[in-house]
Amino acid sequence: MNSLSLLPLKPTSLKSAIAAAVAAFVAEGMEAEEALLKLGADFDAWLAGEGRQFPASLVSFLERAEWATQVRDKPHRLYSSTIIKLAGTYTQDRREAALVLSQLQLILTLADEFQYSSAGIARIISQSERRVSVSWKMIEQILNCFGRKSQLDESSVKEMQAQDEEATKADLGDATVDTIVEKPEFHAEAVGLNKEFLEGIRNLFKPTTGTPFIPYLQILGYVCTIADFGDHPTEYLYTFKPRGNVANAIFGKFPSNLASGGNPMLNNFKAVDRLTLDWSQSREDNREQAFALVRIVEGLSSLSFTPRVQFASAFRRSIIRYIEIKSPCDIRIPEQRDLETIERFIHRVAEKQTGTRGIIEQRLSDFMSAMLHPLPDWRPRGLGDPVNATNRSSRKLGDSDFQRALEQECFAYEAHAGRLTDIYVEEHLRTLRLNLGFRIEEWSHIAELKQWTLKICFVVHQDATSIPKPKVSSAFENSIKVTTFGKLFQEIKPLMEAFPAGAVELFNRLVIAPLDANNTPHFAKAIAMDLISDKT
Repeated sequence: MNSLSLLPLKPTSLKSAIAAAVAAFVAEGMEAEEALLKLGADFDAWLAGEGRQFPASLVSFLERAEWATQVRDKPHRLYSSTIIKLAGTYTQDRREAALVLSQLQLILTLADEFQYSSAGIARIISQSERRVSVSWKMIEQILNCFGRKSQLDESSVKEMQAQDEEATKADLGDATVDTIVEKPEFHAEAVGLNKEFLEGIRNLFKPTTGTPFIPYLQILGYVCTIADFGDHPTEYLYTFKPRGNVANAIFGKFPSNLASGGNPMLNNFKAVDRLTLDWSQSREDNREQAFALVRIVEGLSSLSFTPRVQFASAFRRSIIRYIEIKSPCDIRIPEQRDLETIERFIHRVAEKQTGTRGIIEQRLSDFMSAMLHPLPDWRPRGLGDPVNATNRSSRKLGDSDFQRALEQECFAYEAHAGRLTDIYVEEHLRTLRLNLGFRIEEWSHIAELKQWTLKICFVVHQDATSIPKPKVSSAFENSIKVTTFGKLFQEIKPLMEAFPAGAVELFNRLVIAPLDANNTPHFAKAIAMDLISDKT
């Protein structure tokens, strides 16, 4: 046993290298045992600092290394220069550097095949390497020497941002800040994240006191961008150098009316390499939100790569949506004063999907269903909720539902832009059953459960379902109906004509006011204006 085992070779490669070197010395007249001692002594002397040149007797060893074919320089030159650089900066001597570099193959494999960042690699190496302290900067130096750079590509980041913009429209639609906060709860529970993680989300986007501290949202956006490009412990903030064009592109997503100038990372983390609870305790201002940021980042860091990427993507979309909600929009949708304009709007929506990811369709479904189930006989739930709002808090059974307790009946409406297929029906029924228990408990206090009736109505542009609609429950009477926006309009048209003033007031309250609100995306406002316009 000698220091040769520190060379970054697999055991079989080291064994064959030693055998070949010893055989060469024996051929020159040296005893095998003496040759083995010489090889170890040459390496020990070099590790002790004797000369810069790597021992000639060991040059052929590193040519057998698995990583040798991946480098342009001579393997022994690259190895020795890396050792010397580490010893001059991160370790006490060459031997300590060799201890770390003995895991070179693992380091390169983690970087190349598993997309680990230098901080991620350091965390893994540190779990087994107790003889020397392994920092991410040390691993970064090794990766740099072997041609791996920890940096974000500007074009890749911009492409990701464009994809995030489109995904935000589909995933968050007209979500409010409350929806942004509530949406991650179910997914967080599924991957084992604790309540402190969820509280962190709430306190960062909607603090109990004051307003959100925008630099922390910018920092979260940066952290969540890094997460998409490598398996990286997100609490390490400087691994990917948060400055320059890429960082500016991330921080610059916040307009000047929300964020002041300057780099939020450099402004808030001077001489801070790692985000910790100690850092949050030092923040005299915005301490609650600093603590929230730490809890979110720690939660992300605790996840394995794939769920971390998914959560990071969700947070980036939440930030995009938050910016849109808080940014002024010069499009104002005026109140309507006559049935002619309202009917034109309904006809246009019924003709084809609006391209607003269901936002306008849901507002129209709210209006038409409310016409059919007016107060005070019917009690509504969910009217005006964002398209992607969860049903958990309100315990509603669709986008909206209407309950008439005296008659023990409930009508639930689910708007669907475009073609309705069996898959969409099955998915809605799956989520509906998650809330059904709460309503069953409520209904049981009013009357015997078997006396209740639940009718679910899908309002669509086209019905492409084929299988018989399944029962939601066998405990009470229930049924599923599919209708189109056009057919539902024909049902309410006599009511609109009989009560025009009430219809106009209801349309303005359930369609115009929500579409004009800040949480409606700008693109959806523009489409709504076109649908209202008298231009053909």
